[in-house]
Amino acid sequence: MQVDRWQKIEYLFNEALKLPSGQRNEYLAKNCAEDSGLRHEVSKLLKETDSPDDFLSNSAFSLGAQLLDEEFEVLLRNTDFGFYQLKQLLGRGGVGAVFKANDKRLGRRVALKILPAVLSDSDERVLRFRQEARLASAITHPNIAHIYEFGSFKGYYFLAMEYFPGKTLRYYLKNKSIDLHQTLQFVAQIAGALEAAHDAGIIHRDIKPENIVIVKNNLVKILDFGLAKIKHSLKNSHHSNRLFDSTLITTPGLIIGTVAYMSPEQAENKNIDERTDLWSLGVLFYEMLTGVHPFLNDSNIETLHHILKEPPNKLSEVSQRVPQNILNVALKCLEKSKDNRYQSARELIDEIETIQKTETRLDRRKNGSGESRLMKLLTRWIRR
Repeated sequence: MQVDRWQKIEYLFNEALKLPSGQRNEYLAKNCAEDSGLRHEVSKLLKETDSPDDFLSNSAFSLGAQLLDEEFEVLLRNTDFGFYQLKQLLGRGGVGAVFKANDKRLGRRVALKILPAVLSDSDERVLRFRQEARLASAITHPNIAHIYEFGSFKGYYFLAMEYFPGKTLRYYLKNKSIDLHQTLQFVAQIAGALEAAHDAGIIHRDIKPENIVIVKNNLVKILDFGLAKIKHSLKNSHHSNRLFDSTLITTPGLIIGTVAYMSPEQAENKNIDERTDLWSLGVLFYEMLTGVHPFLNDSNIETLHHILKEPPNKLSEVSQRVPQNILNVALKCLEKSKDNRYQSARELIDEIETIQKTETRLDRRKNGSGESRLMKLLTRWIRR
């Protein structure tokens, strides 16, 4: 399959993914015309993207290309991939496929992300893949998936990263299984990871439930720096030169990100900074608190309008059942003007830690009072 064919699949996939699931078949029928093979490829990718919720599933990726089925068969049949041994396919989509693999040199388990060989001749695609590896590896933080290696083997470019079993935040949102304590815990961890990224001069630009994985003991891991960019203020700095040996050009006028988690400045294609990531985290925060997306509507146009002009969905209802001090933190992240949001991830973390300490003190007082009353009752009973 030729690169231009993959690019067409990728474009149609991305456009269909923006639509509500009920409108996708009509879109593909209209835009694939009589090319049933093209429609089949896109439909298959959409179906796979909707179904899994495990670590590094298809939905964790920002682009739509797949490995060919024949390539899958060859890779899985041979299992040996340079210094790695492929054990299990975890998911495909994005810029390729991800396998669980063993690193034969160090005896550790890794997640191996592999770019389709057909795309290896695309300088832009390889550059973006390499940029993802460099940006993610420039950050050392327990809540960010660690990058071990970027390389090539027999025409395939690959990225080896930390492997951890877990479920995406989307899985938890779908199952409505996040309580208030977990919400604060998750938001604080994501903010901590963003603080580390921002300190390194990196803006993620695609914080969303599919890129957040919850692993053992409620530990959060952020994935996929495929859309990340270096902060504007550092572009010509020595730090920037250490991150890049070449420049990835973004098409003028192209809006980068996922519509439902896009900040107003992203939607208007304006300059962005770390406060854009805090907006996206605010959307997650609101969803975890309320079970409702603050701006999602029936179409992308309506969603963008809501992001730019309207208050969050069902705000009056939410205000009656979510502690106001906690809701206020989420709403500050969702201020339309970035000057009115938290100005750094550290500010947000400090606010959450203050709330957590207050809640802890209240819990101790309640428990202490309960124990005191119990002791009094026991004392009276003994005296009798």
